[in-house]
Amino acid sequence: MENSEAFSYEEIESKELNKEKEEHKEEEQNIPENNDNNDLEQNENNEDNNVKEKKVEKEEDEIKFGQQINNENGIDSFTTDIFGKKFNIEYELKPKEKIEDKKMTDIKKDIEFIGYCTGKADEAAKINEEFQQGLDEIKASAEKIPEEEKKTILFELSTPTSDYPTIYTAGTGTYMDEAINLIGAENASGDQASWVSLSEEDAIAKNPDVIISTDTYTPDVVNTLVSLSGWENVDAVKNDQVYLLSLSDEINRPNQHVLSAMLEMARDTYPGYFDSITDPYAE
Repeated sequence: MENSEAFSYEEIESKELNKEKEEHKEEEQNIPENNDNNDLEQNENNEDNNVKEKKVEKEEDEIKFGQQINNENGIDSFTTDIFGKKFNIEYELKPKEKIEDKKMTDIKKDIEFIGYCTGKADEAAKINEEFQQGLDEIKASAEKIPEEEKKTILFELSTPTSDYPTIYTAGTGTYMDEAINLIGAENASGDQASWVSLSEEDAIAKNPDVIISTDTYTPDVVNTLVSLSGWENVDAVKNDQVYLLSLSDEINRPNQHVLSAMLEMARDTYPGYFDSITDPYAE
């Protein structure tokens, strides 16, 4: 398990405990002396206080996670509400960093962080161990692919239409670009940075060997794509190398299940080279 350099869990807990102690001291100093007149009022409120305490306990069991793309009412999404406290999770998502621009190491850090917050650190460590082992096995198998068999992949999140004649795809600096490279292929959009929209003309000009789509909104997306005017001369189309991932949700959500989608993508692109790898998350 990699340790985060941005903060220490123990340091956070220590600071929060010290803060709570100081707040408790201030509350004690502000408590008025008891007298006979307020004894009755205190007794009458005991039942209400117990109910409130139970409600607070229930609320403190809830953990909220935020992301940059989920800003609401101007609230900084890099602050996560954990047990009623505010922790800056710069460790997970650095300021001004797009959530989409994650790498495999960032996925592991997120898993570690969530495991810590939920009291499941050991389970998170096991997930990360399986995840890394799977990545290593994929990389080792990819290294056996002869150079002359290497292919370029165009990753397609959206299919061009007359209303929106563009393709949303992944460039460098994204976990998707890293996934393509790990399976032994070259990202056809590797000359672009981050997540980008390509015109049809630019996408066709890249002439990818393989097209991997995760567009689950377009009916019969594979046949729709290969039937588009101008795409008939693209190598992926000519050689029937256009695929819709059945694990589209898994590849589009940066967590350990990316590994499962990577295996599907690798087996579509290079039949036979990745068959010996067991998917630890397969149901």
